[in-house]
Amino acid sequence: MNKKTLEFSLEERIELYKKAIQLHNDLGWGSRKIGEFLGINQSTVSDWLYRGRSPLTIYNKIKETQEYLNSRQMVRQLKIEKRIELYHKTLEFRKKFGWGYKKIAKELKLYPTTVRGWIQEKKCPLRKINMFEKKPSKELSYIIGAVMGDGNLKLKVHKIGFKIGRIRLSVKEREFALVFNKCLTKLLRRKKPYSIRATSDGRYEVVAYSIILTEFLTQKLDNLKPFIEAYPSDFIKGFADSEGWPNVTAGKEFDIEVQISNSCKEILEYVKFLLCKYFNIKSTVTPMENQEE
Repeated sequence: MNKKTLEFSLEERIELYKKAIQLHNDLGWGSRKIGEFLGINQSTVSDWLYRGRSPLTIYNKIKETQEYLNSRQMVRQLKIEKRIELYHKTLEFRKKFGWGYKKIAKELKLYPTTVRGWIQEKKCPLRKINMFEKKPSKELSYIIGAVMGDGNLKLKVHKIGFKIGRIRLSVKEREFALVFNKCLTKLLRRKKPYSIRATSDGRYEVVAYSIILTEFLTQKLDNLKPFIEAYPSDFIKGFADSEGWPNVTAGKEFDIEVQISNSCKEILEYVKFLLCKYFNIKSTVTPMENQEE
């Protein structure tokens, strides 16, 4: 009794298919005789010989899918800057030399499916990265200050290998959330601002995703100082909006002062330095109930 092809493994089906084609081409056998000789159904052989149905099609699809997954895994494990460099080189080779995706892939040591996606399917590694230019700006200084206070940064490696960077601000003052949102929108070159979500505990939350900006903001303070000191007032404003409050006393004299509280003494000392150097404002840093003020 002839077996159904599903009873064979894919590799066995491919071998039977090759033998069937060879018997048909070399000896001129028909589907019935080949089926009896190989021990498989005649209808299966007819599909192979006359209807163009081949187990190689399934094999190639599986191989292509696996190659695609391997390609995505490999590319996503690269640093963002390297991905962008390879992407631009791909487009350059295509435009300058007219190379196909296989030749470009060989030259750049990439999977062909990756290069084909970049060229033919217009898939770009810049999508969802939210690029920003690493140069001093008022918006960047404000964001740095705000993040050093109420902001929350999170770097996470996804289970399939690529990184996710999240910038989050959750505050009670809606005006603060609006300013933070406006700066983020301009910094990341978005056409529309991020949504501001009102939480159940009466706070306003802004969430943005950008691996490059998140990695930039998680640097040590010394690395951020050149960007801060280009626009020190915006940094201080962002930090004060996040951690500061006015203190008004009215006795014999009417006195107004601004207090800032933060657990990191280094940041407070740096704010003190900025106030003195750029604005000739004197301030003090003193401990306050197990915190640095």
